[in-house]
Amino acid sequence: METKTEKLILKKLDSIDGRLDGIDGRLDGIDGRLDGIDGRLDGMDSRLDGMDSRFDGIEENVKENRTLIEFLVENSATKEELHTEIAESETRMMTHIDGFMKLHTNLATEIVAVQSKNQRLEKNIGHIADHIELKLT
Repeated sequence: METKTEKLILKKLDSIDGRLDGIDGRLDGIDGRLDGIDGRLDGMDSRLDGMDSRFDGIEENVKENRTLIEFLVENSATKEELHTEIAESETRMMTHIDGFMKLHTNLATEIVAVQSKNQRLEKNIGHIADHIELKLT
């Protein structure tokens, strides 16, 4: 037979056991909610992985663009440099054109002189032919 103390202890143990069952149930509920949170975190992690790979692509594009911009900055002429180069080219072209015009003028003068000399020579040949009575055709 059980003593009163034993009954009281058993009653208290049953009460503690009931409370522990309640705590166990609540912990199971918390465990379920934590599993749900863990699933959502896994989904967020996979989305973040996708974003990370997209950011890697963007970073690579930025590096390529930076390299291209640096190349353009190093190898491009400024507006003033282009204007200076064009002005120098115009000056060189005008100098060459002036030289050709001078040559043309000199050649025209020489042609006139040669034509005049040729006419004098033909006239002299005509006089000589008349003098020796030679018929020219």
